[in-house]
Amino acid sequence: MKAEMPMMTARFATPLGDFEMLRNGRNVEYAIACGTADTYYRDGTPLHPDGCYVARVSTLGMRPGDTVVACFPSVSTLILDGGDENTVNAVAQLPAYALGIGCDDTENLEMLWSRRKQQHDREMGPFLTPRMFPYSWLGLTARCDGFVFRIEDDPEAYLQYRGVDGTPYPDRTDIAVTLVWDSLVHDYAQEIVSFLTC
Repeated sequence: MKAEMPMMTARFATPLGDFEMLRNGRNVEYAIACGTADTYYRDGTPLHPDGCYVARVSTLGMRPGDTVVACFPSVSTLILDGGDENTVNAVAQLPAYALGIGCDDTENLEMLWSRRKQQHDREMGPFLTPRMFPYSWLGLTARCDGFVFRIEDDPEAYLQYRGVDGTPYPDRTDIAVTLVWDSLVHDYAQEIVSFLTC
């Protein structure tokens, strides 16, 4: 049964094996919650995958040069799937399931951020930090079991960004990874995991 509220864990059990997040090679706790973008329309029919979650690890307390890995250690067949203009994703077809993982395309978003900063784009609000995120996405792990991120700047500086209610804005300091899987008994399994992770 899906959890209603985010829960903290160091290993999230799935039908594909545990999902883990590591900082400099050591497991760290992260928040895991049901994904809200969990609907794929095929010929006007809404379809939902067997699993759709978002894992978020805070970068606060991390230092420039630290690495974060988000992975399924039991899966070594992920291949990059293209994503879209602001996201990247990877997919795998396993014996019983299709799997997809996705995240922000930090390279593209940083390029857009820099351009809009140079143009003094008021729609972006105040430019309080040199980067949009204190981290960058580096690509797939060497084992093709997940994604690698690197801390590029002091995450504490990104706490300056606040939501409308004044609370810290976690999209600037958290690394978020979308996880989607669906049984291969569905002929759309590969399509749905690809679509929902990009």
